[in-house]
Amino acid sequence: MSGDPHEVDLEVLITVKAYPTPSTKYSESVCVAGLRLDTPTPEWIRLYPVRYRDLPRRRQFEKYDIVRLRGRHRTGDSRPESFAPNEDTIEIVGHLSAKHGWSERVPLVEAVRIGSLCELMRRQKIDGTSLGVFRPAEITKLEITPTSPEWDQKRQTALGQTNLFCEEQRRPLEKIPFDFHFGFRCDDPACGGHRISMIDWEIGENFRKSLKPGRTLEERLELVHDRWLNVVCGERRDVSFFAGSVARRPQQFLLLGAFWPPKIEVPAQQALALFP
Repeated sequence: MSGDPHEVDLEVLITVKAYPTPSTKYSESVCVAGLRLDTPTPEWIRLYPVRYRDLPRRRQFEKYDIVRLRGRHRTGDSRPESFAPNEDTIEIVGHLSAKHGWSERVPLVEAVRIGSLCELMRRQKIDGTSLGVFRPAEITKLEITPTSPEWDQKRQTALGQTNLFCEEQRRPLEKIPFDFHFGFRCDDPACGGHRISMIDWEIGENFRKSLKPGRTLEERLELVHDRWLNVVCGERRDVSFFAGSVARRPQQFLLLGAFWPPKIEVPAQQALALFP
């Protein structure tokens, strides 16, 4: 463990991993968020930078893993939940499974759920809150729009930097040549609707892994669109969105991922009993 007096011990349930991005300072990095379990009640935390693909495999955590590590509040980051992790101290100590209707995960997420993205934006203006999870009232669309197929020159240069501490040669970071935006409405009287970018690693991987011999680009995009709109956000799922703000523009929010346990089916007799 580190002797840095500014570092603290953390135990975190990982709920969010964004798609890796090139960084002039870190070569490439991933923004990670989750819930602190070392506090009296769950609290949001952001871990950045995490040079995830350079970590030893024993430290490459997945979503809903529980990790212990040391970290310190990030200097120069106004968002109160932001910590700089000591990557050498990351230890995976557990995992919350998706069995039994996500019953291990749901109580922790419910403990920090808020009413809407609109509410999260209001909180940000009051106290700087930059992370939250909410249940959209209605998801109206998923837009997939083309972007540049290659990293720009600055980012290509950053990716060319070598990490001397990486145990093995990593594959080149693939640029996902599309942006993904969800349209939805909040359960909030003041909501005029939102169109927000989704940056979850999983949606990028869904596109990347859709490449198969003979499959057209249109078919690949349709597969991603169908999975996220009709499966992840389908009628059988009680979907919520994780959202976080941008460091340089703290009032701008992005969707960081989805929380999609199955809906609990209420037996017909029990439902009728609610309405005597």
